[in-house]
Formats: sequence, C-alpha cells, structure tokens
Amino acid sequence: MTAAHSGPTRPAVLRDMMRGALRPSVATGLVAVLVAATVRGPLGAAAAALGSAVALAFFSGGLWAMSKVVGTEPLVAMAAALAVYFAQIIVIGALILLLYGAPWLDGMVFAAAVLAVTLVWQVVAIRAYRRSRQPVYDGGHGD
Repeated sequence: MTAAHSGPTRPAVLRDMMRGALRPSVATGLVAVLVAATVRGPLGAAAAALGSAVALAFFSGGLWAMSKVVGTEPLVAMAAALAVYFAQIIVIGALILLLYGAPWLDGMVFAAAVLAVTLVWQVVAIRAYRRSRQPVYDGGHGD
C-alpha cells in the first residue's frame, strides 16, 4: 500500500524545528551575554556565553538524536522523543547544579542563560512542530 501525501517527511519536520529554534535561541544567548556583560562584567559575559552554548548544544543534539529514530513507528518515535527530552532536562539540570557553586563561574548568570535559551528553544521548536503539516495516516487506499 503506497499513498502519496503532500506533507513534509519527518526529517523535514526536524529540520524545520532546528531552523525555527536555532536563530531565536542564538539571539537569546547573545542578549544574555550582553546583559551579563553590562551587569556582571566580563566574567558574567563568559558565564552567559557558556550557559548559552551548553543549552544550544544539548537541544540541537537532541534533535540530532531524534533524526536517528524518525523512520521508526510513530509510537516508537514519540517514546524516543520523550526519553531524549527527559534525559536532556535531567542532565542539563544536573549540570546547572554541579556548576552553580564553581568558584571560577558566575553560577547565577550561567543558570539564567541556560534557562533563557532553553525556554526560547522549547517554545519556538514546539511552534515549528505544530506548524508543520504532519500526515496522521498514510491515506490508505484499501488493503
């Protein structure tokens, strides 16, 4: 049974999510660096840059991991997406807690930058996903 559909493929959806999330998240990171530089000086700017880079790496890495399972059954892909997301949140939370008290790092600025970039990434990635046209079924033309 083959059916043509005009909606994007799953890899295209992940590509759209990456494109949709990357620019606003990088912009948020840059704003965090500028604000931190103004308020906390060069060390604050460095902490904000590190926090932004960590968040960007985690969430773009998550989309990369998802690209490895997108061809599987939809329920497997959704379970994998949930597992990747929970793993990201747990690891990034642990990293924030681990680095929060580091004497060489402004922990508050680091955590704030991670949080800001994470929130922006999640909002725009979800928006990009919702705007993608996902086929719900294969258009089955008989069995």
